Amino acid sequence: MWALERRDPDGTGGAPPPRVHLLHGRADGSGRRRSTVDPDALVLAVGAHDRVLPFPGWELPGVFTAGAAQALAKGERVVVGDRVVVAGTGPFLLPVAAALMEAGTQVRAVLEANVPGTVVRGWSRRGGELAVHTARIRELCRYGGELVRHRVPYRFGRAVVAARGAGRVEEVVTARLRADWSVVPGSERSTAVDALCVSHGFSPQLELPLAAGCTLRGRTTASPAGEFVAVDADQRTSVAGVYAAGRSPGSPAPRPRGPRVPSRAGSPAAGTRATPPCAECDAIATRGGPSPRDWPGPTRSDRPGPGGWHRTPSSAAARRPTTPSCGAPSPTRRCRRPGG
Repeated sequence: MWALERRDPDGTGGAPPPRVHLLHGRADGSGRRRSTVDPDALVLAVGAHDRVLPFPGWELPGVFTAGAAQALAKGERVVVGDRVVVAGTGPFLLPVAAALMEAGTQVRAVLEANVPGTVVRGWSRRGGELAVHTARIRELCRYGGELVRHRVPYRFGRAVVAARGAGRVEEVVTARLRADWSVVPGSERSTAVDALCVSHGFSPQLELPLAAGCTLRGRTTASPAGEFVAVDADQRTSVAGVYAAGRSPGSPAPRPRGPRVPSRAGSPAAGTRATPPCAECDAIATRGGPSPRDWPGPTRSDRPGPGGWHRTPSSAAARRPTTPSCGAPSPTRRCRRPGG
């Protein structure tokens, strides 16, 4: 995909999803063939890129975003350096350090800019999300175990404040930070490195959602870094027929009542929602199926695949008609009626 063309240029609404312009062939090849698609529904999963806060020397060769270093280590088995410091904020620092160590790099330290109290408050506010992402918690614990095994220090409230070198990075200056990220005077320390990996979270790539005319939400600063695509509980954007998945909507939207299809990615299955149901499926899904309160627990009789379980409603909830005559397992699964 290289462009989206809105079919309601006046923005009056009611038009179908944007026309999709495609290029076929090798990404770096010549003579690629062009084509267009007029979809009934469009799912945008555009991802995000590392957000880096600038510091003196951040433009030196050898300073990488953490995402780039991880991609090179995992995908190409290429290490960005032999002695590396990983710095920034967020749990993403852990898998980056683990990937570098697995590729043979000596990770000198992992520096989390937030102080412990800030980290604890941040995770406690997301207790509900943590409860349903136990696999992610186990994964983070495994990464932490790798740091312990390789004796890599993980320091809270410390950040890189400068990178130095003649022609490329040769050392980094780190310092202790207060809760407001101000530097504690006299806490500066120098560490010899030949590469530095930095990440301060992610910014969604909003070019395609903006081209489609999607509304954004959550702007808290003059920078677009705080903006995400506005979606409802079913991942629908403000443009009819256009859905957003992945990192572009930010945190997953609140889940509505009724049965859901689990997603391996941990967010609502926007692709399933983009499949047009028959009228009966749509009516059942709209009025809602059994409440999650009526689901006693997982059963092995109807497992859709890796990543989740269907739940069997209690007898009280089972009396409510929730199965369409078209034969779909539930109104949130693909309708089996022709044209659905």
